[in-house]
Amino acid sequence: MSRRFAILACVAAAALAVAGWATVRHYRSPTITPLLQARLDVASDRMQKTDLIQRLTAPPQVIILGGSRALRFDPAYLQKRTGLTGFNAAVTGARPEDAWALVSLFHARFPKARFRFLWVIHADEFDRRRLDPGLVYDTTLAGFFPPSLITKQTHLAAAHLKIDHMQRGRVFAADGCVVHDGFDRMFPHPGSDARGVANNIRSALHLYAKSPAQLSQRSVLYFRKTLALMQSIAAAPPVVVSAPVDARILAAVSNHGWSVRQGLVLRFLAGLHPRYRFSFADFSDPATCGCTASDFFDGIHLRPSGAAKVIDAVLGGFPGTFPLVSG
Repeated sequence: MSRRFAILACVAAAALAVAGWATVRHYRSPTITPLLQARLDVASDRMQKTDLIQRLTAPPQVIILGGSRALRFDPAYLQKRTGLTGFNAAVTGARPEDAWALVSLFHARFPKARFRFLWVIHADEFDRRRLDPGLVYDTTLAGFFPPSLITKQTHLAAAHLKIDHMQRGRVFAADGCVVHDGFDRMFPHPGSDARGVANNIRSALHLYAKSPAQLSQRSVLYFRKTLALMQSIAAAPPVVVSAPVDARILAAVSNHGWSVRQGLVLRFLAGLHPRYRFSFADFSDPATCGCTASDFFDGIHLRPSGAAKVIDAVLGGFPGTFPLVSG
């Protein structure tokens, strides 16, 4: 798939109005004021991904899920290696609740389709946090949750909306992959990441110092629900991978809270295998998938080169789910 099909999803001007959507009607909540909408447009990319999904004319064979660490996982590269079409449904700051809503949307949009799933996770996404404002205010996605949960979160979301400057000018391809955004501007080439790495170390240490290492019960619930839904609509067992983290960051945070959180997630996943069919690979150590410092923008967020290496590791490890094109 050529990147010439990239569409501008600058989150500052992005509510794409598309007529004739099938199966699921998508609209903005009437409670969103123009000022709030403008803030949402640079605070959450969920609405943009929902719009792109609704524009699809055929179901993708592979759905890529995850947070901002997975935004550069290119479905076109995956298709080149496997022949399978794909869509990158990763969203910034993703949690299992986001995966639940997005997989539910794909199923509602294409109820007869069978998908393959690549789900990129990391330990911190299971911390206790509010739902993302884009999940709360996009009524299509909010419709996949109990009204009592959404009502409770609505006022909190508006009051604590944080602008994500990395999303300004973000460009998505039609298949959901990010073509260009603030990471390219701030970290234009490998080796320009020192400040980003230092900031991510500082942020992680601050989070671990103030927040106890525990899995959010709501996130655990929606992880289970998502796996169950995937299992019912999957063409092959879903593949879940733990995202790689630059060695400099791991060295700085492992003994200050990260290892405990990662251990909690690994034990949680191990306990799911008797009930759910899925595969898992822990790529948190970048050496396990061949990533080096040059494959990250800032030690956490993968450049296209790093995303391609993770995809290659997945294809090599799980040929039953992602068979390679022969020849």
